[in-house]
Amino acid sequence: MTEYIKITPDDSKLFFKLMAENCREGEDGANCSKETDELCEYVFGKLTLGEIEGRFAVLDEAVGFVLWAAEDSIFCELKGFATILELWVKKEHRLKGVGTGLAECAEREIEKTCGAGVYVCAASSAEGFWKRHGYRKTERTAMNGLKICVKSF
Repeated sequence: MTEYIKITPDDSKLFFKLMAENCREGEDGANCSKETDELCEYVFGKLTLGEIEGRFAVLDEAVGFVLWAAEDSIFCELKGFATILELWVKKEHRLKGVGTGLAECAEREIEKTCGAGVYVCAASSAEGFWKRHGYRKTERTAMNGLKICVKSF
């Protein structure tokens, strides 16, 4: 059974490990160590300050994570909506419900504080996943160039 455990300031090593795996899995597969370290430091700093929240998916070990920001965050581009910033699962644990569990965990937490709903900036390869989970693609494009998909509560 998968557990969804809050990422805390004590989790830096595990977070950096999983975030680095996520970054190296990028489209070009490049080892982006300096950029990865800088991104991990930045994101973990925001987690530590409470500006974003996150959960690990844990089976026998952590196999994925989800990060999100509240609707009033500097990370949000849609007024009234929170955003899922990142959802990632190790390849060997995909298509087993872990990603769905992470998305649902984030949505439950977001729904407690956000009235309108949640959105993601979805790469075309992930649009099907988000559509199956009730998100609809909009005509809006985020600052990162990805299409915005929304789910209303």
